[in-house]
Amino acid sequence: MDGLDCPSCGSDDVRGERNPGGTITLTCQSCRTSWDRVPRPSCPRCGKSDVEEYGAQEWEYDDPAAGEKDPEAPGRARGGRTFRCRRCHNTWGQAR
Repeated sequence: MDGLDCPSCGSDDVRGERNPGGTITLTCQSCRTSWDRVPRPSCPRCGKSDVEEYGAQEWEYDDPAAGEKDPEAPGRARGGRTFRCRRCHNTWGQAR
């Protein structure tokens, strides 16, 4: 299962089940420990999961005038996330 080992017993005999919310519940077949994880995004071009997230697609400053002077001014993401594949260098966005 892509190197996922049980955090309790270390077994690699782990099975996963997708949940409606997008998480995956993993269950160790040896000791029956269960835990949830968020799946990594995979590249829509090459299918690899060697992906980096590098920021929000749109940023909204709390005070637009302060944002013009200081790029570190307080604000929040308004759009989705932006990803880049480290293998094929494809870039894409994902709505929230």
